[in-house]
Amino acid sequence: MTTALHWFRRDLRLRDNAALYTAAAEHDSVAGVFVIDARWFPAAAGKTGPFQATFWLHSLIQLHAAAAAHDIPLYILAAADPVRAIIDLAAQLRVDAITLNKDYEPDQISMDLRLAEDCEKIGLKLRQFKDSVVFEEHEILTGKGTPYTVFSPYKKAFLDRLKTSPEAATVRGLPRRPRNAIPAQRRHSGGAPVPLPAPVPAPADLGFPAVRLDIPAGEIGGLKLLHNFCSGPIHDYQEKRDVPAAPGVSRLSAHLAAGTLSPRQCFAAAANARATTTAPGAASATQAGIDAWIGELIWREFYRMILFCFPHIVHEAFDRRYATLAWSNPPTHWQAWQNALTGYPIIDAAMRQLKTTGWMHNRLRMITEM
Repeated sequence: MTTALHWFRRDLRLRDNAALYTAAAEHDSVAGVFVIDARWFPAAAGKTGPFQATFWLHSLIQLHAAAAAHDIPLYILAAADPVRAIIDLAAQLRVDAITLNKDYEPDQISMDLRLAEDCEKIGLKLRQFKDSVVFEEHEILTGKGTPYTVFSPYKKAFLDRLKTSPEAATVRGLPRRPRNAIPAQRRHSGGAPVPLPAPVPAPADLGFPAVRLDIPAGEIGGLKLLHNFCSGPIHDYQEKRDVPAAPGVSRLSAHLAAGTLSPRQCFAAAANARATTTAPGAASATQAGIDAWIGELIWREFYRMILFCFPHIVHEAFDRRYATLAWSNPPTHWQAWQNALTGYPIIDAAMRQLKTTGWMHNRLRMITEM
């Protein structure tokens, strides 16, 4: 009997989860783990805001319950060194393999390399999967074999590749239910009992004030939002996406960021919406709306590719010719911008929206950053 430990990161869902799906298919037992990284998750770290923390924790509660119902215990660990915590739990559970879905941020790539090295030292199998994108790393390159740096030709290459490799966007269902549940009191070689899966902490436990989310969290919430959007607003997306007062956007950014929804599910839902509007006489505006939203999904893929191929953008300008530009940045201007007191009504309204809901309309994000 073999056991796999799946490390949940930006993939807080059971459905269409590449690494989890494979782990369940190839092993008799599966456990999950999520690490609350002390370097960025508690409020004191100053890296995460109350809305994001609340969304993630509510999504974890939903994942915790869904995984348990699927005979997959989910361990919630708090640690300043996630790699060490994962290795220790793997030893306690006596697993045969660790699975995870890739992340393309430089710091996370470094962490995953360290995990791979530690697993190799102790003879533990580590398997990494493409999941948060349809095409990754070097799958879409120019004719010269270099990364694209301009979106339009990348988009064309992406759509061409999708036609020839439609399996890249195939949506998987739920993972197979494990044949055997992991015994709650399995003991590792030292004889100490493995800790039982702990409940998900509340935002207040991590120092965050109470806030109210105005979108549903978790996998169920993401699927509901996707269904609602593709059943109606997607058809008018081209016309309404730039109107902040109109309910014309998907509101799915938080779900894609946390992985409560996969990009493949989004492409599939858009394709289904298109299939319902391809009958003779279908409005061209409807097709334009679907095409525009698909374009936005491809923008997300493009920036993931840019992040992987040009990691300096985390701290520097993408085009280094602009790295030494002098900016006027009086502290009073920064404070006015933060507190919605610039005197520009649309910018101040956008900042109030952000402070009140934790979310800002895409067009307003573009305006406020200028």
